[in-house]
Amino acid sequence: MDILDQRGAMTAGSLATALGLSPSAVTTVIDRLEDLRYVRRTPNPADRRQVLVELTPLLRRRARELYGDAQEVTATLERYSPAELRLLRDFVRWDRERNQRRADRLTRQVQRAKTKRQDRLLPG
Repeated sequence: MDILDQRGAMTAGSLATALGLSPSAVTTVIDRLEDLRYVRRTPNPADRRQVLVELTPLLRRRARELYGDAQEVTATLERYSPAELRLLRDFVRWDRERNQRRADRLTRQVQRAKTKRQDRLLPG
């Protein structure tokens, strides 16, 4: 849901790519979130053949109840100097990139393990 919040409405396929998941897995999640009224599917105004997935006001309300609103975060960040904020931003970026590299490495390991398993199952 963070991706939809940050990037706005997008197709299920684009969301699947952004999440690194299969389209069928993402469609299943979207179906469940739609049943809960947290997301909705709407026609793409630029291409009526496509359907976009977007967050609903209900989800945004529930997120505010759970996490608070942006004013709270802003008030907290105002305590820091511009230099400290740059340091925090740089650390968060570095950490996100490091975690992405780790996730990519794990994905490659899983793919190699699947390939080895499939190779053992093939007659030959």
